[in-house]
Amino acid sequence: MSTIGEDLPLLSLATRIREPVDVLLTEGFMRQPAPKIEISRAERSRELIAPADELLAVMADHDVSTSVPVHGLGEYAAVADAIDRLVARWKP
Repeated sequence: MSTIGEDLPLLSLATRIREPVDVLLTEGFMRQPAPKIEISRAERSRELIAPADELLAVMADHDVSTSVPVHGLGEYAAVADAIDRLVARWKP
């Protein structure tokens, strides 16, 4: 885990990782193209931000209409399992 003090594209940050990784979890790159798990809180907005073709799942405290799995904000194990299944599909 690290914090980057400069504004860089996501791909530039990913190339800085020296160790091999299966998954790179980031926060705050909502406008850059990449697969996403969106966290949505009703008090902020009921509209999703991520483009539908980038969305893997949603965690929300309200009803969401989408074709991807939707989990409650506290359902971390379910989201972790979904990430694990996705990585298993991509990893040789």
